[in-house]
Amino acid sequence: MLARLAVEDSPERRAVLKWTALQGLSPEQIHTEASLLRVLLRMGAERLREEALDEGYAQLAADANRMEKSERDEARRRYVRRGEATPER
Repeated sequence: MLARLAVEDSPERRAVLKWTALQGLSPEQIHTEASLLRVLLRMGAERLREEALDEGYAQLAADANRMEKSERDEARRRYVRRGEATPER
């Protein structure tokens, strides 16, 4: 994999350089294997953070949906109880 990243015009190298530019880093900073490994490590860490956030937001949404359903069910029960408690005319 590192060999593909060392090839100047490979798709992998272009992807790394694009990501580097988006991060505000200079592509010229990637001139050694060690600097390339540091960038790859940072890319991986960023991706893991994104995955963790996505998972957290999905859990938050699921919890919110459960709470909303619970609140709707409770409101429906209160409505039914009020209807049952109202004397008929």
